[in-house]
Amino acid sequence: MHTRTRRFRSWLWAVALPVLALLTWAGWEEPSLHHYAAPTRLTIVRVGGLTDATRAQELYQRIRSLDGVTACTITPATQLAVVAYETEHLSEAEVRRALSAGGAYAVAPAALAAASSDHAGPARPQCPVPASYLVAIDRFRFALNVRRLFVRGV
Repeated sequence: MHTRTRRFRSWLWAVALPVLALLTWAGWEEPSLHHYAAPTRLTIVRVGGLTDATRAQELYQRIRSLDGVTACTITPATQLAVVAYETEHLSEAEVRRALSAGGAYAVAPAALAAASSDHAGPARPQCPVPASYLVAIDRFRFALNVRRLFVRGV
């Protein structure tokens, strides 16, 4: 019987220590606020034919009235529209459809100088770990973080 107890204790330590280490790792830092926010996306498009400030204001009101839009900026001088929206409520196609205002404006992706790949520079190093793995680890760590249960006002 004494041998069974010793085996049970060694098995208990073999399981308990990694579990305690995992919970300590998960709860080491306070949970980030991004875990509590809905996923958002930013879309930048060129709205052709938008030259008037009053028409830009009308389009702005139309976009802001959509469920899920968190921020919007429309500049008639550059004919650019920047829309931040929650991906749970809207898709990019719905945002583009709303920006076209029933075909009144031509909507095309904005060709920004920073986003163009015309320059012939050296290839930049990339992370060998896929982003989906990093997101999964972050979500797992948040799920095991006991400190998130004591956050108020969320």
